[in-house]
Amino acid sequence: MFSELKKLFKHSGIYALGAIAQAGLSFLLVPFYTRFLSQADYGRLEILQTFLKILLFLIPLGLPSAILKCYHRDAKSRDERKVLTSTAFFFVLFSGILQTLILLFFLHPLSQFLLKTDLNLLLFLTIATALFAASLELFLAFLRAEERSRFYTLIFLLRFILTLGITIYLVVILQWGIAGALIGNMFSQILTLLFFLPYLKNYVRIKISWTALGRLLSFGIAILPASIAMWVMDLSDRYFLNHFSNLAEVGIYSLGYRVGFILEFCLVIPFQLAWPSFSFRIAKQQNHRQIYARVLTYFFLAGILISLFLSLFAPEIVRILAPSDYAAASSIVPFVSLAYVFYGLHFVLAPGIHLSGKTKYYPLIIIFPAVLNIFLNYYLIPFYGMYGAAIATLISFTFLLFLAYFVSNHFYPVRYEWRRLAKICILGFGILALFFFLPIDSILAKIGLLILFFLALYGIRFWEKEEKKMIKKILRRKVYKFFDY
Repeated sequence: MFSELKKLFKHSGIYALGAIAQAGLSFLLVPFYTRFLSQADYGRLEILQTFLKILLFLIPLGLPSAILKCYHRDAKSRDERKVLTSTAFFFVLFSGILQTLILLFFLHPLSQFLLKTDLNLLLFLTIATALFAASLELFLAFLRAEERSRFYTLIFLLRFILTLGITIYLVVILQWGIAGALIGNMFSQILTLLFFLPYLKNYVRIKISWTALGRLLSFGIAILPASIAMWVMDLSDRYFLNHFSNLAEVGIYSLGYRVGFILEFCLVIPFQLAWPSFSFRIAKQQNHRQIYARVLTYFFLAGILISLFLSLFAPEIVRILAPSDYAAASSIVPFVSLAYVFYGLHFVLAPGIHLSGKTKYYPLIIIFPAVLNIFLNYYLIPFYGMYGAAIATLISFTFLLFLAYFVSNHFYPVRYEWRRLAKICILGFGILALFFFLPIDSILAKIGLLILFFLALYGIRFWEKEEKKMIKKILRRKVYKFFDY
């Protein structure tokens, strides 16, 4: 079991470099945004970025995800795989150009709806960026399908450096405001695409297979409602906040959300990138259900630990990222980070739905929590503002996790390690309760709480003998390396 888990952690770790670079980009740019843009302009930028994300679902119509499923299952040879990727490339190119032209035709009403004012240039830049970013995401899906995690991370790092450099120059030096941020993002996508062009011949030739396109679209369009529903749960709260409150509160909330979202980049996204291929590959092994259960336990432990860290140190992180008028952002971090722990856990349960052939239920698992999220935002935000939005996010993702568990385990039962999961839950919430109910402001005291969490894992006999041996082996190796230096 440990050898298989080691492979999963290896690919997750490499993918994590790219994901952390993306998160690092977000956080390295935040201090510039919060100091060189007003709170209202920062709120506008966040709304435009949420619109960009939904375009990244609509333009490729789910084909990046479909590639991952069809690349090995339906294409038996290298030539067939090249036809598959060529078909996906030309379709996304056509779909992107067509949707871009349609959106440009409705530019004025869209600007009024999203921003309550005529900022057509900003919206145009967002739409243009989506076209280039969607093409790049498809290329990245090709790399994931081949498990070329190092090259995948290289592309991420290149885009990170380009976006950071161009955006800082335009926003800080030239002081182009929101337009500078959007142009920086657009040009980084274009330049990264140009870097990838020499490798395009490995994946694309002038050939389209209508049969392959049918397979890709049958899967891609099927997951599209779920993708849009996920966008609703992730990002629709900004629109409700803008409608019921103001852009300044959108800016404060967005900063707090971004801090909580660190967990998504550090844990959920790397895992999500590595898990599908891994989970399907080991499905033929006799002990695969036991491995699934163990992965859930480890993921929950890692998620609670990161959530605790972010919750404890949120005030310090916010002070580094923004001026004092953003201080309230730290109070929503515990809700958001815990919500993304639950969101990540639902991915661990996903193989049960796919292996049982019950994928038709997956869109419903996402759509019902999304509908709940809309209602909660509508009723909570007018009374509680950004705190209502944070609570709505946590409740919606909790509901998502419960639905995913009940559907997956009904059709594909797995005996999860409930006793160990309960220990993590009680211990994690206990530490968090100490932080909230006791006046703990010292950084040393917060570090002490994290150490207490680790020590308590031994105290409550969480680790099994096999795991203790593995931990001792790793620690011994690290200590020897340290003293060798």
